[in-house]
Amino acid sequence: LVCQRIINFDDIPECNITKVIMELIPEIEMPSVSIEVDVTPSIQRHIEGSGNAEITCTILQGQGDIVWTFNGGILPEGTLVQTTTNISVLSIAQVQLKHKGIYSCLVRNVDDVTIGNDIGIVEVMMLQNLLGLTVDPLEETITEGQNITFICSIDEPGHFSWDFNRQSLPNNTIVESSDNTSLLTVVSANSINKGRYFCNAIGNISGFEDCDFAKLFVQLPMLKISVNTSVVNATIGDTVKLICKLECFCIGATLMWERNYSNPLPNNTMVYYTPNGELVLEFTNIQLSDWDLYTCQGELGDQFEVLGTLVIVEPSEDFQAILNRDANTDVDFGANETLICTSNSPVILWQWTFNGTMVLPDLVQTFNVTNRAVLFICDVKFFHAGTYECLATNERGEMASDNSSLRVGE
Repeated sequence: LVCQRIINFDDIPECNITKVIMELIPEIEMPSVSIEVDVTPSIQRHIEGSGNAEITCTILQGQGDIVWTFNGGILPEGTLVQTTTNISVLSIAQVQLKHKGIYSCLVRNVDDVTIGNDIGIVEVMMLQNLLGLTVDPLEETITEGQNITFICSIDEPGHFSWDFNRQSLPNNTIVESSDNTSLLTVVSANSINKGRYFCNAIGNISGFEDCDFAKLFVQLPMLKISVNTSVVNATIGDTVKLICKLECFCIGATLMWERNYSNPLPNNTMVYYTPNGELVLEFTNIQLSDWDLYTCQGELGDQFEVLGTLVIVEPSEDFQAILNRDANTDVDFGANETLICTSNSPVILWQWTFNGTMVLPDLVQTFNVTNRAVLFICDVKFFHAGTYECLATNERGEMASDNSSLRVGE
């Protein structure tokens, strides 16, 4: 009677069906339904034929009848369902490939209307490939520029195809196949080659299809550089060559020569690459003012390496003390500065003066060897500005160098 009356009200505009029902049959209540359903585990994985699966559906709130479906349809063979008031357990003995899929727990009311649901997923992996397909190696990490070969094999003659991340192969790959084996080689790998390489095979006899994949990781090589020597001894007028080269197969790496880390090179130098990729810094008609530390910097991505060569220029005249700096030298505030005093004869005693006194400013270090003395200023300050002079003493007497005036700018 109620259904009939509701149908008869279809033609009445703006009709509140619920209100009509409540007026016609006051004793009927229309409670709101709240259902909470939970399925555990939500996902599980099994090897074909090697284990049992169990999924539990629990009505946490509300009530109703529990019904199971598989991929939206009926349950496959080999499943068993045991249900109590609010709990239902679905069991699978000796899981097979046919059991792989989505199991839905539906809670229905007395009118067979679904009022709550949750799902559990069962994944099944084959114990053995149908064609005995194998890929070797399954995972490999190489550096940029290297080659790598993956071998795909099957137990019967067949046809092979390869893809990369389920798309076409990169241009720097080569595939060579025979009846039972296929080789995929990545030549001079780079970052684009990082990913999964799928080998797909079809057996000529069985018609079975199978696939597996190998994972390739490509990383930047470790940057390494070298210089041909750490110290060069030269005489005024000589030609001197400093050589810097990469000791790694580093695609995209750069090399650069500088004077004492960040200063420009002297005017009597030229820098060029050899056919072997070596970076040469060549001095022509070298002078005492060229005496300094020369640094080669290598860079690859966020990797840096710096190596230096100390160039020592010996004078050819009689006993002298000569500074490697001009009379006036400008230095930036906070920079490092090195003064080198040389002699063409062995020196017994080296001394330095600052503004005519033997008292040197703070943050100044000196060290001496037989025929040269070095004055090093770390983190130049304004109080370092002034006139520096070196004194060389041997059995011939004392010889003073020319003065070098150091000016500090901001």
